[in-house]
Amino acid sequence: MAYKSFLFGFVISFNVILTANALEENQIEYQKLLNAQSKLVEENRNITFEEILEYTLSNNDVLNAEREKTKAVETQKFKTIGANALPTIGAELGYGYTGFKEKMATMTLKDEGHTNSNKIYLQEPIFKSGRTITQVKMVNSQIDMQRNKLIQVEQDVLFDTIQATIDLLQSREILNLTIKNEESLKNSYDYVAARREVGRTTITDLSLAKARYNSARTETIIANTNYLNAKANFLKITKINPDFIDVNYDNIFNSCFNYDTLFDEVLESALSKNPQYKMAHNNYAMNKQNLKFAKTKFLPEIYLNAQVENSDQTDLISSKDSSVSLNMKIPLFQAGTEYATHREAGHLLNEAKFNLNDVKDSLINECLNVFDEFLASKSVVMSSKTYGDTARIALQNTIAEEKVGRATLVDILDRRKEYFDTEISYLKYKTNVIKYYYSLRLLMGELNLIDLFN
Repeated sequence: MAYKSFLFGFVISFNVILTANALEENQIEYQKLLNAQSKLVEENRNITFEEILEYTLSNNDVLNAEREKTKAVETQKFKTIGANALPTIGAELGYGYTGFKEKMATMTLKDEGHTNSNKIYLQEPIFKSGRTITQVKMVNSQIDMQRNKLIQVEQDVLFDTIQATIDLLQSREILNLTIKNEESLKNSYDYVAARREVGRTTITDLSLAKARYNSARTETIIANTNYLNAKANFLKITKINPDFIDVNYDNIFNSCFNYDTLFDEVLESALSKNPQYKMAHNNYAMNKQNLKFAKTKFLPEIYLNAQVENSDQTDLISSKDSSVSLNMKIPLFQAGTEYATHREAGHLLNEAKFNLNDVKDSLINECLNVFDEFLASKSVVMSSKTYGDTARIALQNTIAEEKVGRATLVDILDRRKEYFDTEISYLKYKTNVIKYYYSLRLLMGELNLIDLFN
């Protein structure tokens, strides 16, 4: 049984001189990459569009770092609750040496020995002027902001991956068109050269056919260079070998072209799901709580304190103390820092409010512009298709007329150049539809695998 295996490409930069430890680390990272790739790739099957996105989301270093940061921020809530609402319980153990001597008239008391002491204490916050719940709300807003930041990074990684994939597919399609055009013009040149040998055409026609053929060869070279650059960029972003992807360009275009929505729906989704806007809203909520927290600096706190202490100093002296108390702390003057903190919190809240309004206005304008561009690109691609069909029919008719002497070689070359240009333009207009579609979904906060493929 024949097995087809393939390997994702990856880029590893080497220094001129590597130590043995560095080489070993590179080998470990290389093996990790192979293990991750083996989970995605199956035998006798290339990689689909969805798998490209899934693999990139799983192996992007920036995204993985943001995931770890999110986990770290989420622990802040437990730290805040523990530090402000839960009791503090501790134990103290002591051991030492004690000498005792006391004279009373004719009697002398004297003793010496080891000292043993132990104490258990508890402190429970009873009332902190709302400081605890305010801090918890601040931390919740901070956690939500970090989670939205993670979503934003995920969407950016997806968008860059989609862009790289579409550029790769487009450059490959353009290269195929230029090769096809070059072959067609090569046949035309060979045909004219054969007719010139028997004196049935002019040297001018021969020169024109050769010039058009050389121009087509140049276009093929340029298209091939663009294709190689697109492959390198795709490999850099996804770490996947572009030779093994199995993505149908027309299927992607059709799914984007058939997407139908209203601007009201776009705006509603953007204002409820766009992670950048939600981060601005989280920042505003966090600063509101920060202002409330600053106000609690002026209010009292109440604590419950309890402790039990045993002490054996000598054979003659021992003690046992137990106590329970409520303590109130009333801030009277804190060197004026409480007033400065309150003013600073107010300024930060105003800044967050202005930033939220600015983000909202920018988001609405972006949605409007991209939505209009998306609709316009769909209209342009339909017009371009009609123009391309007309150019193709014109070329076929010109070829037929040339056979009966009603058209010249120059007419054929002109029609062929016109048809080739329309094919290239149509392909680029299709790419515009795809890119505006994904830009719109990015603004709507719906650029994720669930919304794209379900």
